[in-house]
Amino acid sequence: MEFLFIVAIAQTLIACYLLWNDFIEKKAERYLLIFLGLLSAHLSVKFFVLQVFGNDELFKNFPTSFSLSYGPLIYLFFWSKKNKKVPTKSFQLLQLSPFILFTFIYLTVAISLLFDINPAILQPYNGIASIVILASHVGYFGYITFELVRSKDILVETKWLLLPVTTTLITIVSVFITLIFQIDFQIYRILGPLSAVIWVVSILKNSVFNKTEKTLDPKPVIKIDEVEVSRKYEKSGLGQKQAEGLVLKLDYLMRVDKVFLNPQLTLKELADQLEVSKHHLTEVLNRHVDQTFYQYVNGFRIEEVKRRIDNNEGESLLEMAFAAGFQSKGTFNSYFKLIVGTTPSTYRKKQQSEPVS
Repeated sequence: MEFLFIVAIAQTLIACYLLWNDFIEKKAERYLLIFLGLLSAHLSVKFFVLQVFGNDELFKNFPTSFSLSYGPLIYLFFWSKKNKKVPTKSFQLLQLSPFILFTFIYLTVAISLLFDINPAILQPYNGIASIVILASHVGYFGYITFELVRSKDILVETKWLLLPVTTTLITIVSVFITLIFQIDFQIYRILGPLSAVIWVVSILKNSVFNKTEKTLDPKPVIKIDEVEVSRKYEKSGLGQKQAEGLVLKLDYLMRVDKVFLNPQLTLKELADQLEVSKHHLTEVLNRHVDQTFYQYVNGFRIEEVKRRIDNNEGESLLEMAFAAGFQSKGTFNSYFKLIVGTTPSTYRKKQQSEPVS
């Protein structure tokens, strides 16, 4: 059992190290970074109580306040991805207020127990904290699960949440069942760190292992060789009218549905939405739009950033880039300069200096 705790703690720390550089620049992913940090601290405190104090009763009946941060943090991440913007500070504070409040209460009770001031306070604290934690987990993770299941146009970057979120729901309900019916205490020890391992693996799998596959080409191609394209597709079965129809459908997906906002959009996913093969989509882009997939998608993303700059939405350029679907600062800067002819910062200064008519 203790070995599982050590594995979970080590995994969370390694995940924080691996994801730090990538997540620290992205507003939404920062919630995941904080989540992993608090998860590591939570497991460490529990392991300390179990191993150093060797007190099973304290381990079982003295829930920490860390649990009240998980639901809000994952919800804020999900909310940011779903709404394509960062929530206000007041909204963030509102979601995290139960965690902040119970942290003070937890520390007060811990000090009382440490100095044996009022040991009887543990029982009412345990009852109240358990109910609040259960309500928080069921409320937040239940809502996220409902949204993930019911939404047909769910964002690709949030699909991965379904496994760890449902696992957490099952875990928290199972833990409370074991406590209420006094089932084997060993199960209680296993479920917490096991759920943590699933979270870490899910975050790493989504953020690291699939990153190469999902990241758009950072090197823009300036011009497509028309002769080469004609030779390549001279035996294509795609007719002229069908190609023109696909161009219109493609334009609708971009301008109306704004699928380019998905930072992990791939050629295959776009082809699936158009109900054509990747080969035919590439042909339409090369022959009828005169662009590669990367040029086409990132062109719309640049227009989205320009719109945000023109509307003076109060975000940083990097926040705008990520909100528009870019995954790296380098790719954003390269495409912006290629398409607009100047750097993003220069363009923004020019727009801000122009008088309002």
